[in-house]
Amino acid sequence: MPFLLVMRRLTWFAAASAVAAPGWAVPAPAVPPALASAVGVAIDSGYATARAQLLRTGWKADRTWGEAGVGGRRTYPRYPEVLCGHGRDAVCTGRFHKAGHAILVMINPRSKALPVTSIDED
Repeated sequence: MPFLLVMRRLTWFAAASAVAAPGWAVPAPAVPPALASAVGVAIDSGYATARAQLLRTGWKADRTWGEAGVGGRRTYPRYPEVLCGHGRDAVCTGRFHKAGHAILVMINPRSKALPVTSIDED
């Protein structure tokens, strides 16, 4: 089997393993990731709570981020900074910036509370 094909399959397997099917419990990380702690957001908190915390501490929502949505429409008009892919396993991220830094807040769109699943630098 060619090396590239093996790598693609491994990458797909890793990505598929990281996404839980609806209704499956995903264990919370034992220790909150450093970036989430640094910005004061709890992993698994609802997006509205996380967003309010970020705005309170000086982060600005990137309102242009969500404009690139599927068909040019925002997925969540209430949250213009959220961009979602399309399809069954779509991933959604909210983008915030502060003092020359930007972060992406990944959320689970399959739950009404839109729980935060991770925070990464952009």
